[in-house]
Amino acid sequence: MNFEIDYYKEKVNIFAHTSVPWQQEVLFSFVNHITLPINPKILDVGSGIGNNVKTLMSLASSITATDISDKVLAVLKERYKEASVKIDTVASHMQELPFNDNSFDLVVCTEVLEHIENLPKAIGECMRVLKPNGYIILSSPNYFNPAGFIKIIFELMHPDKSWDAWGNHEDGHEDFMTSFKLRRVTKKSGVQILETRGGDVMRSWLPFFRRYYKYIDQHPMLSFGRLPIIKYFLMNFFILGKKV
Repeated sequence: MNFEIDYYKEKVNIFAHTSVPWQQEVLFSFVNHITLPINPKILDVGSGIGNNVKTLMSLASSITATDISDKVLAVLKERYKEASVKIDTVASHMQELPFNDNSFDLVVCTEVLEHIENLPKAIGECMRVLKPNGYIILSSPNYFNPAGFIKIIFELMHPDKSWDAWGNHEDGHEDFMTSFKLRRVTKKSGVQILETRGGDVMRSWLPFFRRYYKYIDQHPMLSFGRLPIIKYFLMNFFILGKKV
């Protein structure tokens, strides 16, 4: 089954094309740790309905957002139709980005890589279109915790389904990502890792509580995500890197 065509491209599930609000706090923290040129060129890969766009708008006069789904990009454009910055939307697969080499000063790709068939190729494409000395921000779920055991057991029992800690991808696909896997592939792709962060304590260690997502999302306990060892065991893992 081509899960990206059957689900992420053709079906608009708003919850499957977005991320929890607190992740914008991490993104905001990262972009405030770097120095970008005046009016930088920014690419948001796998933008979905555009949660990242609101955070990135303060950095540039235009942003390029790409996603595999035309339908989702239409939602994004409607959502930001009165935005003060220019938002260009491009429908494309992130393994084949339709941009020239060395085109962007900042590439952001959050909560997308777990849905991609070829992780090294996907990160490699992000690096290809990133300018030398440009910055890259990546994130994915991290199943190196009790939630990962639930995912393994569920998918053994239901091989035609995918389990995720949010309950939004059962009919799609979410790979078994870990903080260590994302870090390893990112480094092999030539990224100089500047900072890593974890997030979401309850969803990783109390996976049976995922139905109480409204409460969990209000208490991400982001301070734990800064701790040297603990950050590798939380539900999400974030990387700030540079192309050198």
